[in-house]
Amino acid sequence: MKLTKLILLFLSGVFFATNASAQANASLNILTQNTGLVNIGGTVFVQVSVGNTGPSSNINPYKVKTQISVPNTIVRIPVTGHQLPAGWTIINNNGSTINLSNGTDAIPVNDVRTLLIAVEGLALGGPLTIAGSISFSNGNAPGTAPGILNGDNTADNLSQSTVQVTDPVPVSLTNFNAALINCEPVLKWTTAYEINSDGFEIERANAGATNWITVGKVNALSAATPSKYSFTDNSSTSPSGKVLYRLKIIDRDGHFKYSAVLPVSINCKVVQVAVYPNPVMDNNLFVSITGINGSAEAILHSLSGQAILKTNLTNGTATINTAKIAAGVYVLSVTDLQGTNRKVKVLIQH
Repeated sequence: MKLTKLILLFLSGVFFATNASAQANASLNILTQNTGLVNIGGTVFVQVSVGNTGPSSNINPYKVKTQISVPNTIVRIPVTGHQLPAGWTIINNNGSTINLSNGTDAIPVNDVRTLLIAVEGLALGGPLTIAGSISFSNGNAPGTAPGILNGDNTADNLSQSTVQVTDPVPVSLTNFNAALINCEPVLKWTTAYEINSDGFEIERANAGATNWITVGKVNALSAATPSKYSFTDNSSTSPSGKVLYRLKIIDRDGHFKYSAVLPVSINCKVVQVAVYPNPVMDNNLFVSITGINGSAEAILHSLSGQAILKTNLTNGTATINTAKIAAGVYVLSVTDLQGTNRKVKVLIQH
């Protein structure tokens, strides 16, 4: 009897020692790529890292269950497009939560498995939280039944990241001007940078109307540095009176956004003065005059009334060099031979 108890105690000791040595700890870390930014209709990956910090045992097949949940008000998890390690399987995916199993993949001690879960942008918003967690199965396929992992530290079974859905047209428009030059509407604009930009459609409408028509298109330079553009509306159907212009900024994916709306008065029998660019940043101020007979006197005044520069202008476009004029706000006054006077505020920058 004593011998039997000793044997049982010995066997029990061996069992407990063996069981105690079979220790594994599963850890989780998630990180949204592209600093968590995704465009509407675009895709970003959530990088999921599942590791085994040991100390002594592999994590067996069908043991780890990984869950990733996203804010379904702004993003969704598509059916396809994910990149999984060999052996891993998707248990289920309802668009806002995806559950995965390590399947036939045994994770060795001090090894990590990396999963890339695709997330698609639905609506502008965020940043909002993406939550990740791991739990355990009993080790039998398909890896859905509850279980435990001997030696697991629950402190590293949770992880979070963020996602933010942004404007789908990555174009930064820094300047947009519209003016009547040589009796034709001219639009000029500048971008700070462009990423995957297709181009700009120029749209026009009569003042007070809601039906916009496309009068031209300018292809994008797709540069990461400032780019300048110009478009002259010389179409035979160009209306008279006050008209409105806007830019339709189009991405290569077909997404688009609109610029601000700018008015232009088209009446070539009336004296009109237009300046561009405004503000002046490259030492050249272009002055366009229409509707005068003969010549006109142009005087650039400071806000205190001091005459800074005088010149004579005729119908058309002239250039005034501003390199020697201090930065600030000025008033350009143009007076023709009949005494008609037009004033335009000018901002000079260097």
